Amino acid sequence: MPSNPENFLEELESIKPSVVVYDILRINPETLQQLQFLTRLGQSSQVILLSGQMQLPLLQDLTRPASWRILTKPFLPQELKTSVLEAFGKLRGVVLTPAEIIAQTTVNGKRGYHPQLLLETSPRMQEVRAVIDHVANTDVTILIRGESGTGKELVARSLSECSNRAGKPFVTVLCPAIPEGLLESELFGYEKGSFTGAFRRRPGKFEIANHGTIFLDEIGDIPFELQSKLLHVLQRGEFSLIGGNELKVDVRILAATNKDLEKAVADGTFREDLYYRLNVVSIFLPPLRERREDIPLLVECFLQKYNQQYNKECYRLSPATLQSLMDYDWPGNVREMENLIKRVVIMGREDMVVQQYVSDSRKKIRPKTVPVASAPVEFHPPAPEKPRELISRSPLTSLKHVAREAMKKAEGEAILKALEQTRWNRKAAARLLQISYKALLYKIRQCNLDGEPDPSGPVS
Repeated sequence: MPSNPENFLEELESIKPSVVVYDILRINPETLQQLQFLTRLGQSSQVILLSGQMQLPLLQDLTRPASWRILTKPFLPQELKTSVLEAFGKLRGVVLTPAEIIAQTTVNGKRGYHPQLLLETSPRMQEVRAVIDHVANTDVTILIRGESGTGKELVARSLSECSNRAGKPFVTVLCPAIPEGLLESELFGYEKGSFTGAFRRRPGKFEIANHGTIFLDEIGDIPFELQSKLLHVLQRGEFSLIGGNELKVDVRILAATNKDLEKAVADGTFREDLYYRLNVVSIFLPPLRERREDIPLLVECFLQKYNQQYNKECYRLSPATLQSLMDYDWPGNVREMENLIKRVVIMGREDMVVQQYVSDSRKKIRPKTVPVASAPVEFHPPAPEKPRELISRSPLTSLKHVAREAMKKAEGEAILKALEQTRWNRKAAARLLQISYKALLYKIRQCNLDGEPDPSGPVS
């Protein structure tokens, strides 16, 4: 800024800037004069002030009539970018939310990249966006992995919208939500008269998604009997309607799961060949508790979204409330946060909603961290098999670890009993245990039971 306010105003009036970003280092008489001159620009320019925390109350009083945007330092680059884009929107007479603003930005030259993914600035989400940018405009099958509520469908939609299939059908199938007996007809359709109640031909989801994208959510829950038919579509792009002829389709397949598919393959409940066909490229979405730096921008995005939807004016959360959200563990991830912010906007009382919610959720769901006791914590099994003085020195372990070890021991005992009963005929033992032969071999190695004889003759 020039030191002479008159020169300052002359320069601005000659340039006629659309947006002025003014970094206020200190408030003094010179600064106050410059702010007064800025107000004379009227509606032809939008002003964004960058302010320190101590200067904020005074600046809010001084600029209230002008309705300028004030960013408090330190701020993230994305916040400044959003503010500038908002300012340009106001000049065009359009009021945009951050989601709508960011939706207008481009990735790979394509519009519609999902705003929430752009708002998240943590290194791990930047890696996710880099992968999306790299593979979106290809036809490879992609497996999206992560906990429930992390935004797997948003990634799938972003992949579709940034591809050459943008504007074509995007069909979502939530596999567990469809009864097992109906899933085949839902996916592949049926011909008239193919079964009782089939009064007309009905196209399936794959036919509807032709030339577009189909998103199979929670693919790990698809019945084993249907997996071979799905594999056929992946390999050949062909499938048969129930009671009908074979159809050829051009569909890109995206899948998502929160399950351990590798374990399902080992257990024999998920086809190994289908797993490799789906897992050409894998995208892992980290839980929100592992990328807490994304929380402030997500909060702002959801606040503006639901303010507009419900015609409310809850634009900011207090620093104390925001800190509570930063400290919370978010077992339901981004979906849980969005529902909470929606509740805050509707109720209009952040203190009443957030503090009570976070407090109750910590009690009912799980705390962020294990409380530190003043004395060493002792772990006493219900039926100790070693001296009490040794047990008292045992380190504290998680219940998940205890359950996993107990399950492993029980599985080992069951497998050993089945092998002894079948005289170590592994194929017979697999039938007895009702698991695949390959899964049994994997578990034998896992339980250190290999090395025993395997008679080739039948069990008498």
